[in-house]
Amino acid sequence: MGAAIAVACKDPAAAEGLFTLARNGCRTPAAVLRLRTEFTQHGVILPVTDTTPSQPENTQSPS
Repeated sequence: MGAAIAVACKDPAAAEGLFTLARNGCRTPAAVLRLRTEFTQHGVILPVTDTTPSQPENTQSPS
């Protein structure tokens, strides 16, 4: 994990990829915010405009 964080600190694409992977466990907007805060505390810069939902919406097809 340390190596991935070190790369993410230097490479924006790696940072986004690592954040996307880590975000899979987030179920609420607050959890995504906590994750973003953790990344910042480790020196990983993320785009401010990330509006991707933490989890795909469950959609049902009409019957």
